[in-house]
Amino acid sequence: MAGWEFNADAGEIPGIIKTLEKAVSGYRMDPQVRAKTLLAVEESAVRLIEHSRDNSRLRLTVRKTLGNVVISLTAAGEAFPFAPDTPDFSLEEELSDSDTERFIRNVLLKSYAGDIRSTDLSRPITFPDSKGRTFYAIPDGSYLLIDGGREELRGEAYKISDGTMVKISSDGEIVAL
Repeated sequence: MAGWEFNADAGEIPGIIKTLEKAVSGYRMDPQVRAKTLLAVEESAVRLIEHSRDNSRLRLTVRKTLGNVVISLTAAGEAFPFAPDTPDFSLEEELSDSDTERFIRNVLLKSYAGDIRSTDLSRPITFPDSKGRTFYAIPDGSYLLIDGGREELRGEAYKISDGTMVKISSDGEIVAL
């Protein structure tokens, strides 16, 4: 596994992509899959940076597991939906450059969401790692709230421990940790 850290700043995106290109060049990947992956990571990095805390660090990791290349981006910040609802607009309507860019990014993220959040990849990686440990899996829309030493999972959540997964809450429910 290889890992790199960057400032969680939009100016770092070219460096993140260049580093990722170099990292995946050692893996045999279809050129279209490689291009799609780089674009998805770039769009994901933009969203992650938009929701990161000031002075946060963004961590990029790349590893090959069971024949799959797994790319992770993490940064400290607020919870957010991976592919937010894309607002409707008229083609005759005048949009600012930032509105147009946000719309295009959201459309791209939604179109790639199924590929990026593949549960087929999480099971062989997470379940063996859960031996003697506990992990919590939370889908989009759920989040972890930490306030004054109190920790709560809000929304749908799963507990993964010793190779098994159990649903511990549903939408709208709160579980104290």
